[in-house]
Amino acid sequence: MDEPVWDATVFSRNRERVLQGDIAQAFFEAVLAQARENNL
Repeated sequence: MDEPVWDATVFSRNRERVLQGDIAQAFFEAVLAQARENNL
């Protein structure tokens, strides 16, 4: 329970890999679809 939950270095190391993959595109499309459904 004393271990930190979030380590920013892990995110930084994987950011480029995630952005170049399909994960980032799928996430963005899902967010965009929700915005359109709510007329935002």
